Amino acid sequence: MPHSIHDQETVVTGVASPQLDQFKSILCEKGLLSSEAHGRSFPHDDESLSRFLSANKFDLKKSVAQFTKTSKWLSDERVQELYSSIDVDYYERARRMYGAWTGRRDRQGNPVYVLQVSKLKAEDIQQCYEEAKTVKQNLESHKDLATLPKMLPIYAVVHSGPAFVLPLCSAVQPASSNKPLTKMTNIIDISGVGLRQWWFLKDHLQIASMITTEYYPDVLDKTIVVGAPSFFPVVWGWFKRWFNAAMLEKTFIVNKSQMRDTLAEHIDPDHFPTTYGGNLEWEYGKINLDDVLLSEVQKDGGKGWIKGPCIWSNGRRVGVGSVNGVKR
Repeated sequence: MPHSIHDQETVVTGVASPQLDQFKSILCEKGLLSSEAHGRSFPHDDESLSRFLSANKFDLKKSVAQFTKTSKWLSDERVQELYSSIDVDYYERARRMYGAWTGRRDRQGNPVYVLQVSKLKAEDIQQCYEEAKTVKQNLESHKDLATLPKMLPIYAVVHSGPAFVLPLCSAVQPASSNKPLTKMTNIIDISGVGLRQWWFLKDHLQIASMITTEYYPDVLDKTIVVGAPSFFPVVWGWFKRWFNAAMLEKTFIVNKSQMRDTLAEHIDPDHFPTTYGGNLEWEYGKINLDDVLLSEVQKDGGKGWIKGPCIWSNGRRVGVGSVNGVKR
């Protein structure tokens, strides 16, 4: 397993134009590039489509198959309807069960997420799953679907990336950058987590990993793991079964002495938490927007961050989800 971010080169994500053109041509023939096929928040820009190719080592047949599978999943599971209708307070509780966006960006402009595994308690996860049963029954779009209720929170939380976070971060990119952002940077903190807790969490984390790998391919630019315990080789054995090769190649384990310098190489110290040697005062699950992002979201007339799911539409933040059963 890679022990340092310097052990491997970043996987190439650029796609030669002929490959991409051929990919798009096949998808068009199948009718998979229409907005009706997936809902308005599913991006069809070249950079997003290229992720399917890079995740599959540019194997055209496999890339088309994965895109087709993703399109069907988005439609069958009604992911956009879920994201637009889910209860706001439930969404906020569920968001803490998975990697949390800090409200900051790395040096490339990609949003920075942090998962502090020690914050995930078995009883909280179980409660989240139990509440999902009620959430499903209250959603007209989902109450009759065969979908397991416990899948709803991860569907909604992961969808926030392409629906809101990535287009928001793209909107504040320098004018010289005319390409939308399609990737995220993850910090996974596994300090203070015993093997027993890992055992309780493995199914939960496996589901999240599977959804990301299957339906949002190559969305992670890099994952930096900190706080690895002595038994981490056991956990790494699980990780290798959850992620595909492309994601594993961009997962790096750094020790405490390397942590700050490694993170600072990719993220300005003002934009990663003090816990990891940065300057950012940040509490797990909270959104601490940088000044540029804060100014951008407040163009909608609101003040600061608003809770619950949002979409980025026509250059503005739009709050979605439901409060007391009424859509925002």
